[in-house]
This record gives sequence, C-alpha cells and structure tokens, in this order.
Amino acid sequence: MEPIDERTLESIQRLSHFWVIAYHCLWFLDQYTLPEFEMPTKFVEARGGPEELPFPAADGAAPLPGPAISRDVLLRFLGFGREQLHARISTVDMTAAVSKRHPQAGKTLAELYEVNLDHLREHGTQLLAFATARAQAEC
Repeated sequence: MEPIDERTLESIQRLSHFWVIAYHCLWFLDQYTLPEFEMPTKFVEARGGPEELPFPAADGAAPLPGPAISRDVLLRFLGFGREQLHARISTVDMTAAVSKRHPQAGKTLAELYEVNLDHLREHGTQLLAFATARAQAEC
C-alpha cells in the first residue's frame, strides 16, 4: 500500500508524544479491564484519541493521532479511571471468565487486570523516561 499523504516523519513522531502514550494507557485502563470490552469510553472529555480511530489506517499502518489532549484532561481521565476500577473491583467476581467478545476471552477478570497492570508498567516506564529526560534538559 502507498503511504497516506499525511503520514510524514513529523506525523509519525506524534505516536511517541507523552500525551499519546498517557492517553493509550488511560484508554485501556478504562476499556480493557471491562469484562465485556465496552467501547467507547464514557469519559467524553478524552474522546477522539488514536485508539478510537479506525485501525488500520488507509495505508495499513497505525492511525495517526490528532490534536493533543491536554494535561488537565488526561489527569481528569486518570481520576475517572481510578474511580471506575475501584468500583469494578469491589463489585465483580474476580474469578469469573472474561466475555467471549473480549480480546482476552478465556482469562479470569483477575488475570485480565494483571495483563493490564503489566501494560501500564511498561508504558509507565516510558513516561518516566520522557519526564526524566525533559527535567534534565531543563536544568
């Protein structure tokens, strides 16, 4: 496939912007930990991130992120995700199997949460590296 016109070196670099990775983690915290894999997020302020775009893009690659989602919105999305996760954990059977519609079908909800926690740790390391590098650059 031919690349789409908007796929430039600069636009591809947006995939590694801090906000894109943070949004990715928060979106999956909200979506991936639901036994039914409900979509889209009910946190309307953070709608429109790359995870909600059609995959793959017209050229077969990952969709390019649109306008940045602000730090304030990301922090509110984090608070929303925490509240939702605490509510879910306190009201569901963690040994129940995940829905057959879910990409992790066959796992228990506890196993699904472990997968998501590993995912958050992986990207959390990236975000910490970004923040550390920026802080060092500003010194």
